[in-house]
Amino acid sequence: MRIIVLHDSFSEEGKVGLSGEDQIVQLEIDLLLARGHEVIDMRRYSSGLPRSLKHFQAHAIGKSFRLSRVLDDLEADIIHCYNLNLRSGYSWLSNVKTPVVSSLHNFRSICPIAISWKDGELCFRCRDISNLQAISNRCSGVYGTLGAIRRTFFDRNNSVLSNSSRIIATSSKMAVEISKHPQTSVGSISVLGSVSRFPKRFVRRRVGGGFVYMGRFAPEKGVMELVKNWVDSESLVLIGSGPMESQLKEVAKGKNVHFRTPNFSLGGEFLDEFEALVFPSTWLEGSPLVIYEAMSLSLPVLYNPISAASEILEDGLAGVPVLDFGLSQEVEKSISVLRSDYDSFQSNSFRLSESKYSQENWIKSLEGILSSVILESNSTKHSN
Repeated sequence: MRIIVLHDSFSEEGKVGLSGEDQIVQLEIDLLLARGHEVIDMRRYSSGLPRSLKHFQAHAIGKSFRLSRVLDDLEADIIHCYNLNLRSGYSWLSNVKTPVVSSLHNFRSICPIAISWKDGELCFRCRDISNLQAISNRCSGVYGTLGAIRRTFFDRNNSVLSNSSRIIATSSKMAVEISKHPQTSVGSISVLGSVSRFPKRFVRRRVGGGFVYMGRFAPEKGVMELVKNWVDSESLVLIGSGPMESQLKEVAKGKNVHFRTPNFSLGGEFLDEFEALVFPSTWLEGSPLVIYEAMSLSLPVLYNPISAASEILEDGLAGVPVLDFGLSQEVEKSISVLRSDYDSFQSNSFRLSESKYSQENWIKSLEGILSSVILESNSTKHSN
């Protein structure tokens, strides 16, 4: 196949960022090339004033001029899109002749701020009432406002949902919510999660090694509740960055909570010391890469069951749910459950990564989706 991969990176060119979506795009390109496909890398990056102006143009009105013509001139079999929110815009989707598959790692297609979350709870008011709800509810400042205006006045047909030949949702929970949007075509959604970038490696872990949170320091991640109510008898290490970093460090004073600089070692050795990953996210999280990475290193997970982690971990097979991260006794109870059969949780975690969530299975599933869309497109052309 000749495949265009189009993605507006969250990181600057040449820099490794925490974004799981950026990492998945890179992994897809590498795996497709290794399997003999021709990949045209159309990633766009965030840096400098010209990029900022294009970012504003795309985010405010959804425009990226002449992009559809450029894409068609490349004569690819298919275009696979990821994030189109920053520089690529959406308007080209209604003009491009090459079939498009869009992977959604969050709710950007139905929510102006992409997470369908507000004040600690899931929120689908923009999908169910009007995109202008993001303005009246003051969601995410200027970006929420720009997103709401663009969707209301410049992208009323919701180009991603109505003009993509296929949508790839990264969890069944996400697929259900996207399917409720009136502009989602029936039968147009496939489900394909993420995959670990780390080589699979069974680590002989020990109970008492401590716990680790890895990710963005943002309200919807549940990390503030985690730190406030952490069990002081246990060690917790936070690896990440984000808008709440200074607040978290203030709250963590005097607690058994420590901070480390994000580490991007290729083998994930920086996670070897820990007993379990803690995943307190309070939004649905399309398909959190950190969960797959933990499993590939035989690291069990303590997780909030509202997120897609419950689906990935098969409802407690490879981890333990924490019913309320706002109560330290609930966290302590889940740690006790984990330790009561630690070897099983660890082996189940690694087994799922080796089989169901292996890189080989992931890329084969993606190939199947892309090739089926190409066949459908060719069949339609011939019938016309």
